[in-house]
Amino acid sequence: MAINNHNTPLGFIVSGLALVLCSAALYMTPYFFLAPLLILALVGGFYLYRHPEVGLMIVIFLIPFEIYKEILSKYKFLTISKLIGIAIVLIVILRILQGSLKGKDLASPMWMPMIFLVLVYGISSALSINLMISLNSTRQLITAISIFALGLLLVKNIGYTNVIRFIVLSVAMTAGMSLMQGVAGGLENRTSGFLEDPNFFALLAVVSTPLAVYLLQTEKNILVRLLVAVCLVVLIVASVKTFSRSAFLVLLVTLIAGCFHYRHLFVYLKKPKYWGFLILLAAMGLPVLVSVVPAEYVDRIASLVNIGEGTQTTQDRSLGRRTSYIFVGMKALKENPVLGSGPGTFPINYSKTPFASAFSLDDGKPNIYRRAHNTYLEVLSETGIVGFSLFVGIVVWGMFNFRYAQNRFKQLGDNGNYQLVSHFLLAFVALSLFLLFLSSPNHKYLWFFLAISQALRNDADIKQLKANSREGCSDPDLKLSGRSS
Repeated sequence: MAINNHNTPLGFIVSGLALVLCSAALYMTPYFFLAPLLILALVGGFYLYRHPEVGLMIVIFLIPFEIYKEILSKYKFLTISKLIGIAIVLIVILRILQGSLKGKDLASPMWMPMIFLVLVYGISSALSINLMISLNSTRQLITAISIFALGLLLVKNIGYTNVIRFIVLSVAMTAGMSLMQGVAGGLENRTSGFLEDPNFFALLAVVSTPLAVYLLQTEKNILVRLLVAVCLVVLIVASVKTFSRSAFLVLLVTLIAGCFHYRHLFVYLKKPKYWGFLILLAAMGLPVLVSVVPAEYVDRIASLVNIGEGTQTTQDRSLGRRTSYIFVGMKALKENPVLGSGPGTFPINYSKTPFASAFSLDDGKPNIYRRAHNTYLEVLSETGIVGFSLFVGIVVWGMFNFRYAQNRFKQLGDNGNYQLVSHFLLAFVALSLFLLFLSSPNHKYLWFFLAISQALRNDADIKQLKANSREGCSDPDLKLSGRSS
């Protein structure tokens, strides 16, 4: 994480002196116990100024620790992540103005649809059925896009492998601690890590799984590999213990996509000398699988066949509730097809329907304000066809970026980067699919992965141009297309 040496600006020094004076003044007040925090803020701010990428990774690392991110439960808006995020944004702006960070690293064609998406959010908010809620949703979108900007600027200083290590370790840590606490099992003890919703934690676990597989292949230290193997097992077990049907479906699709990526390994199945090993592996793995997967989870997965019964099903209120979201979302779309009912207003629309009272006592928690549990449906109903098209276009663009970089590195014979991009792509596909089952258009992983997709695409283009230069290709069109004369 090396950073070029640079002079500390005068404004930063003045800010530091002001903090010291404020700290000294606090010692003469009843709030003297806050004085050391200002000193720590000074030291931390100076370190983050020199290494803003560390602050970004702290924000990413803390995503699975939602419950413990709050500084004071009385002020839930004030969290460590938000404080560090605001500090990093200010530091990055200051360093770009100073010239110690390259503003050109922010360049990306993805900015255009993102800017239009914010404009659509703003116009839709002005026409919203609840202006304050819509403005708050717009603010959250802008905050999420700031993660994209910080990722573009800082991800190369962090290193892609370090990003994977941070994500896998943070999710595995919360998964392991949660599993140890919830040993009783059962639907009433669904694993949720340090999040409030088991399904959101299942998203983190499933998205982290292909990244853990990548580390299992690339880490050179045998002890580190062993630790990664433990993390991988914990992630898979935790995704099962969430009892999330969404996790099962997404993990299954990701597994199929992973098998397609590693299809070249299936050639070993043709060699009889490997059959004994495979039979032994199956004999050991199947009993473990049966013991790990609870009967309740199998029943929940089997209940997916009842989804065709729609909201009338009484055997599974969860499926009926999810089906009702589709009815409400499409009704809101019909009433406001172009710009929707306003960002963040789906719960209001839902509360006005008979479904709200029918499902209000589900799980013993009265609640008539429910989100769509489907990001794409929610964006469609809240911002109309225009906002939906922009949002889906951005997600598809991210996939295309990963796929583009994957093909480029494969053509260049760079197997290391090819594998890196392939596993990021698998993780991003899992994340994109999970958005079908959760309402989270502002998820930090989504916007951070979009930044990674653009950075990897840029790296692939740069490497292609360098390869063409070494081969003596002088036609710029051939260079950009990846062909040589």
